[in-house]
Order: sequence, then structure tokens, then C-alpha cells
Amino acid sequence: MAKKKKERKIHPEIIKLQELRRLEEDDKLTEEQGYEMDRLQTSRRQARVTLAPSLKCCKEIQDYPAVFFKIDYRNKEGKNSLEAAGGWHIEIPQVYDRDFYRTREWFANLPSPKFCPFCGTPLPKMRRKDPVPEFIATYDYDADYCNTCGERCMCCQCDPPEAAWEEDK
Repeated sequence: MAKKKKERKIHPEIIKLQELRRLEEDDKLTEEQGYEMDRLQTSRRQARVTLAPSLKCCKEIQDYPAVFFKIDYRNKEGKNSLEAAGGWHIEIPQVYDRDFYRTREWFANLPSPKFCPFCGTPLPKMRRKDPVPEFIATYDYDADYCNTCGERCMCCQCDPPEAAWEEDK
């Protein structure tokens, strides 16, 4: 018996964005629809930023975020973004990635921060939410497409994989 294909749970805003993109590709997008598409894209970008765990221990870390919770979905174990481990990381400017420290091992061995760089508060321990929210982007280790919405990873507007994590209290 053939395996039943898993039904995708796509956020309603993403479905509307995909419809508007198709109209844009066919050159049938009206001015009003263009404004709606801009509004939806802005809404999804803002939602993606606020859904990922962030530090709230002091005003400085909120105004100048320097430590981020990230999931390495290109991990060595080949796990997808919902199975891979997450952790707190210091953001490294992209210029270092391109021009200076070109090895993946350098980034993999980068020490994880333990404290807020501004106030010294220990970083919280994190755990996966149970149940995992339904509109989370799921990226496979060796694929360039989101399993949730079907878009290329760089164009995906689903909730970030980090949104499946919360502070372990």
C-alpha cells in the first residue's frame, strides 16, 4: 500500500502571498494587490523576528541584540531543522564568513556564550515546545526547499525553526 503523503500546514498569510506572487509573475497584479503583498511580506518578516527566542534580561540586549538562539539545520548529523539541536550564538558579521574565516569548522567550534554581554545574566536553558507549533519551517539537511510551504529556503516565510523552542523554566 502506498504511503499517504503528509498534508502541509501552511500559514494563511503565506497562502495569500503565494497567490499574489503568482499574479505578479503573470503580470496581473493590481496596484491594490501590490500594496497587500507588501503589507503581508512586512507582517511575515516582523512575525519571524518576534517568534524566535530572544534575551530580555536588560534594555541593552533588547536594543542591540548580540546573542541569538539558532538551529544549525546544516548539521553534521543530517537532522532536519525540527530534530537538530539549538543553542545561543554570537552573531558574526557576514564579512568574516566570506573574507576571513572561511571554514565551516571554525563556526562549528565557536564557543557558545554563557552570559548576556551587557548585564552578565546567565543565558536561559531552552527546550522544544510540546507540541511543536504547526506553521514551523522544516528544512532537511541536504535540501534547499522548506518541507512546510515548498518554497526555497531563502524565500520561505514560515515561522522560523527557532520558534519551536522556549525557555525551560
